Amino acid sequence: MKWLPLLLGIALLQLGCAPERGWKTPDPWFNAPAAEPNWSEPIDGTRIDTVLDSKEPDAEEMLAERPFVEISPEQAQKLIGLPLRPHGAARPYLVRGVYLNRGTGVFQIYKQPRGGLMVSHESIGSHTTTMKRQALVVELDEVPRQVFVVCRMTEMTRPEPPSDVPGQ
Repeated sequence: MKWLPLLLGIALLQLGCAPERGWKTPDPWFNAPAAEPNWSEPIDGTRIDTVLDSKEPDAEEMLAERPFVEISPEQAQKLIGLPLRPHGAARPYLVRGVYLNRGTGVFQIYKQPRGGLMVSHESIGSHTTTMKRQALVVELDEVPRQVFVVCRMTEMTRPEPPSDVPGQ
């Protein structure tokens, strides 16, 4: 029994040292599933385009109430600045996305069981940062039933120089 306070203290220290996700406060668009999915199928990157920075406010307004909205090919072209690549009977959707360090990462979208969709951005960084929004246009073969929006950052820290190097 006398070890219980020590063990609890160690457990609390371990929890306090858990790796950070890279942000302090999640953006309202962030919507992680309750548990990591055990199956997902990546959507081909040629079906995914980021909305132009100049069109981001318009896209965010379109996504104010829902995490995705079906759009016309003409709307998609205005939002991404390019015509869509043909993908059979696929239809364009505007979806929510979030990121931490856009320049060192990439958006990936995964189809999940029962019509789910996961929009994910993984990046590399060196410190906690603010989560930012990015609307995306994705061509899908079916209407998503639920959309999860997540991001992660692998923290890269500078190694400490060795202290036993001769001449220093």
